[in-house]
Amino acid sequence: HCRRCRNIFCGNCTSQNSTILLFSISDEVRVCLQCFKEIPQENFYIEKQRPLLHKGESFKKSIRYGFSTKVVKLRLMANEITLVYDDQSRTKPTEIDLSSITKVGIDSLTGFELTTEERVFHFEADCKATQKAWVESLSAVIQRSKQPSLKVKVDNERRLKREGGKKVPDIQQRNNFAKKIREQQNSLREKYDRS
Repeated sequence: HCRRCRNIFCGNCTSQNSTILLFSISDEVRVCLQCFKEIPQENFYIEKQRPLLHKGESFKKSIRYGFSTKVVKLRLMANEITLVYDDQSRTKPTEIDLSSITKVGIDSLTGFELTTEERVFHFEADCKATQKAWVESLSAVIQRSKQPSLKVKVDNERRLKREGGKKVPDIQQRNNFAKKIREQQNSLREKYDRS
C-alpha cells in the first residue's frame, strides 16, 4: 500500500519511493504514482515555505490612504487557515482568513498585496527576495487551504469507487470547517476578554 494516501495498489503501482514530510517520514518509503507526483511540491512547502510563514516577517504597511506607513509583523497562525498581522498599537492583531483571499500579487518593486472579498492589504518587503519568497509561500498555502485534506480526498475517492455517488464539494467542506474554527476562537477570545 501507499504510505501517503494509504490506498492499496499492486507492486508496480507503488514502485516509487519518497520521503513524506507531511507525516514526518524522513526515510524513503513506498508510494503510489499519484502521490509520487504530488510529494515534491508538498515537501517543499513543508520544509521551506511553511516555516517561513509561521516564523513571520516584518513589513511596512500603508495606512491613511498611503500617506503614512507602519511596521507590522505578518505570520501564519498554527491553525494554517488564518494570517495575522500585528502592529503593536492594537490590543488584538488583524486576522485574514485564507479562504477569503482571492488573489496574491506583486504591486510594486518590493511590495505585494492580498486581495480578499472585502478589501486589499498592501505590504512592503525590505527586498525583492523577501517579496518573492512571501508571494510564492502565500500562494502555496492559499492553494493548499482551498484543496481538500489528504484524508478527505482519499475518503471521497474510496466512497466514489464504492458507491458511484456524487462528489462532496471539498472546498465548501473546508470553508465550513474554517468558519467553525474561527467562531470557536472568537467565542474564546470574547470569554477571556470579559474576564
